Amino acid sequence: MIDVVFFDVDGTLVDHDGAASRAVTQWVVGQGWSGPSDELVSLWEAIAERNFTMYRAGQISFQEQRRSRVREFLPILGVGVGGWTSSQLDATFENYLRHYEAAWQTFDDVRPGLERIHGDFRLAVLSNGDQDQQEQKLRAVDLDSYFDNVMTSSVLGKSKPDVRAFELACEGMNTEPGRALCVGDQLEVDVQPALSAGLQAALVDRSRSYHHQSNAYQVVSGLTELIVSDDS
Repeated sequence: MIDVVFFDVDGTLVDHDGAASRAVTQWVVGQGWSGPSDELVSLWEAIAERNFTMYRAGQISFQEQRRSRVREFLPILGVGVGGWTSSQLDATFENYLRHYEAAWQTFDDVRPGLERIHGDFRLAVLSNGDQDQQEQKLRAVDLDSYFDNVMTSSVLGKSKPDVRAFELACEGMNTEPGRALCVGDQLEVDVQPALSAGLQAALVDRSRSYHHQSNAYQVVSGLTELIVSDDS
């Protein structure tokens, strides 16, 4: 019997990739550093993923991964940052961040999907993001009222795919792993470790990039397809 449904945020509830793509284009064009370029967007995304992985592993702080992204990216545009202070790096990232925050939006299936199960089950967020930013993001897209709790790696002290993150989330919601369902868009980060922790899991695969179905977990193309049952 399912008691709690945990949702990832970026890529599951909120279109992070779309927001980041629009933001980096507006940022570099607005500064006069470059024209629109799919290659630059891809480079920014690769740099962001590499540094966020280091943050997730506890190797650098959340703020330092932001600074590192600026240090790596701007020289590609011909902007030297060798003598920049932390304050200068922070201010430059804030410029990008304003565009990113303005571009936040949910996927079309999210609100109707949450409406289907809200009230019948307790809903919570389990995210690798920063606590303040993820709470701000949910408020900005008007999803915060759906969730009883927002738990992130910055508060839990553990990041997905560490199974301990899922165990701590269950403890935070006062439920057993066997009575929880984890919904996320990454097989290796959300689904597989959730199963290892004893939770049920659902993979949100809007782009059909995984090209498979599984008996071990649900695969859905949107939240309106999600099956959550008292009899699960």
